[in-house]
Amino acid sequence: PPPSSPPPPSSPPSSPPLCSLPRGLEPPSACVVHLDIDNFYCAVEAADEPRLRGVPLAVTQGNAGGFVALSAEAKAAGLRKGDGVGEGGRRNIPALASIGIAEARRRAPELVVRPMRVERYRQVASSVLALLRRWGRVEKTSYDDFYVDVTPPPRVQVRWH
Repeated sequence: PPPSSPPPPSSPPSSPPLCSLPRGLEPPSACVVHLDIDNFYCAVEAADEPRLRGVPLAVTQGNAGGFVALSAEAKAAGLRKGDGVGEGGRRNIPALASIGIAEARRRAPELVVRPMRVERYRQVASSVLALLRRWGRVEKTSYDDFYVDVTPPPRVQVRWH
């Protein structure tokens, strides 16, 4: 006799879940990921000028506010955002606890200081935004800060026959 074919499945084959919730908990109605790119300005500077990779690097606004971004190497030398303030900045704000540029260079002799390049950071942020939009709706809050809605769409019912 010819082999009989199995009956069609009544439901799709199941696969193990990617993750599971503790018993009694419902899955969230939304899933939003916060993405804050570390050392963004310094990363852009090093990407554009590879010799800056692995070197203590600081980015400044060029005003009395000091450093607005530091590479990991600059942080390892003990520098902090707000350091690098000039004498005028410290004179205008006596309570400022930051160190001056001379002390910053003493702590990190190879320190490279770059001015902010706002237009370039804007370009890179636009590229990041385009990439993130592949995963869901995106809210951009600054050049290096994004919220991505990665909530999966409702499941589609599939009929097997």
